[in-house]
Amino acid sequence: TTQYVCTGWTGSGSVPASGSGSSVNFAINSDSVLAWQWKTQYLVAASAGTGGSVSPTSTWVNKGGSTSFTATPNAGWLVNTWSVDGISVQTGGTSLAMSNITKPRTAAVSFCAPPVFGTLTNQSVIFSNQLSFLVTATDPEGAPTVSAAGVPAGATFVTNGAGATTASNTFTWTPTNQSLDFGDHSVRFVATDGILSATNDVTIHVSSFVVTNPTSATVIGLGRVLNVGWTGEQALGAVRIELWRGTNYFDTLTNSLASPTNDMAWQTVLPYRRYGGGYRVVVVNTNNTSDWAASGKFTFSGAMPWLPLLLGP
Repeated sequence: TTQYVCTGWTGSGSVPASGSGSSVNFAINSDSVLAWQWKTQYLVAASAGTGGSVSPTSTWVNKGGSTSFTATPNAGWLVNTWSVDGISVQTGGTSLAMSNITKPRTAAVSFCAPPVFGTLTNQSVIFSNQLSFLVTATDPEGAPTVSAAGVPAGATFVTNGAGATTASNTFTWTPTNQSLDFGDHSVRFVATDGILSATNDVTIHVSSFVVTNPTSATVIGLGRVLNVGWTGEQALGAVRIELWRGTNYFDTLTNSLASPTNDMAWQTVLPYRRYGGGYRVVVVNTNNTSDWAASGKFTFSGAMPWLPLLLGP
């Protein structure tokens, strides 16, 4: 881990006064002195933990000199810490500079990867029914800790246990508060390994009914006939039916429609033609406007491409 490198010589008499390299030739014609010159070098070695690599892995450095190392994380990983001779000296950063090397030294870099959630989708539940779904998160360095923020009153979020790299939790809720529980609730799940974190937001929609028609397979053709259906555990009394595209309100199809039974159907001929997909029907309980439900996204089609220019919106 320590080496001495010849840098040249000095001489007198028959020896040339000075030179570089590790050899010299001369003819001896008088008393002479040859003195070799040396420099000390120390080995600095570097290592990388799981999740990346470091370059170079070793280098010889002149006494009092400097060197640097570069870390390359694998995809999805980040540099965690750098240490020198076993002592942490830097957090993060893809390079480490070392100066005034006066002995053999070691450098090491560790990597970390943020937790990754399993598949989580927005949820819906009928009022007074139980909603329960699994929340999992993995981390290659060890099972992360998962928490939930914005949990509605009465809901629970419990840990099922953890494996070597995966944490499993269950969210459970039965909405029963007529004043507070209808509509959308945003719950943020946070997974952390103590260094890095990941978040996943889930919207939970509570209503007393579901829209059964149209569905994501529905196509509104040239006749522009739209069939709307909804069902719940009890009659709503009256509803408002709206047409939305994406997250934008487009039109009210009927402002007040009697809904005397728990299983209803309504048909209308649309007074216009729209084109493309991403439309939804939203049915609103007019006795409690927080109580609403949306259909699947459906599509308008059946016209020649130039018709929109003639017909207008």
